[in-house]
Amino acid sequence: MEKRKYPRKKNRFLVQLEGKDFQIYTNATDIGTGGAFINTLYLLSVGTPLQLKLQLPESEKTLDLEGKVIRQVAQGQTEANMENIGMAVEFTNLNQESRSAIQKLVQIQPN
Repeated sequence: MEKRKYPRKKNRFLVQLEGKDFQIYTNATDIGTGGAFINTLYLLSVGTPLQLKLQLPESEKTLDLEGKVIRQVAQGQTEANMENIGMAVEFTNLNQESRSAIQKLVQIQPN
């Protein structure tokens, strides 16, 4: 049984990741106030800091977030489902406005 520190919701969220030498446009497949899982074949090293621009579903609002990679899931480490390949990102310096928007999303969106 999985134990999470923060509730999460599965959904598809457009996300832009930026860092020192990369820019990636992809999807986050679940989110909570602690972080998100980013679906991508372009895996960054654990500990890599990044900026995230997360598009909220059914909204024009974009959250500007900071985070760091805390886990990678590469091909061959998981079932064949491509949505399981990517990396877990922990949010850092989450401001109250972003925290509230994510909390609202987690409470409203169905799994």
